[in-house]
Amino acid sequence: MFIGYIGFTLALAALVYVLRRSRFANFTLMLLALSLGLTALEGYYRYIFAESSGFGHTAGENFEARYYRFDNFGLRASNLPLSETKENLVVAGDSFVFGAGLKSPKERFSELLAARYGQLHVVNLGLSGSETTDEIRLLERYLGGTKASIPLVIVAYFFNDIQGDLTAADRERVQPPLAPAQPTRVDSALQWMSHYSRFVELFYFRIGYPRLVRERLGQIRMFYADTAVMAQHMARLEQLRAEVAQKFSARLLLVLLPFLPRRVAERH
Repeated sequence: MFIGYIGFTLALAALVYVLRRSRFANFTLMLLALSLGLTALEGYYRYIFAESSGFGHTAGENFEARYYRFDNFGLRASNLPLSETKENLVVAGDSFVFGAGLKSPKERFSELLAARYGQLHVVNLGLSGSETTDEIRLLERYLGGTKASIPLVIVAYFFNDIQGDLTAADRERVQPPLAPAQPTRVDSALQWMSHYSRFVELFYFRIGYPRLVRERLGQIRMFYADTAVMAQHMARLEQLRAEVAQKFSARLLLVLLPFLPRRVAERH
């Protein structure tokens, strides 16, 4: 698609030259200037811009390709395998533990723990998008059958982790007080354009898209107020605690991460 932008701009440049003595020259020149500007923007956001998009869309691919490196275990600087000579501190969780948006894994809190407690071997099992059910599987996959000493497992818990224990019936039964906003034709058009333009994608998903998912926060809060959903989720957390204790003879520390809207987080 970007090649199409360049081809269209070159065609306009040729047209300006052909029509340079006609009354359409100024109009064609204006189109050329606009096309040059849009092509430059698209080129910048496609090949130079490298910031975390926060939405997991292609606008963040440059950032991920530049800064995310995975080890032989398919994790980001996991520090696996476990140490047989030191006590192991295992940290699991979603993107907060993975270090999404961080250019270096050295900035993660697991690395800060390793620097502070040099007598421990700190292992990071962070994986973006993981929930409690995923963390149980990750612990079994990477730690199962080990004889290494693991006195403590830290699991970072975010408010949306409850969604891993929801059924389709739960989602249908527990509805937010306000109906979620429906995509307009403009939304549909911009979402289609986002498949072909990094520039459109980045700004649409930062400015236009959030209003379509705003009510999800209210719905997640309602899940915590629903006794049936909470019973399912608490049973899952107890399963996690029990497996950590029985399989690894470790204690579980659940770290509750606060939800901070962007404007609040920026002030702090």
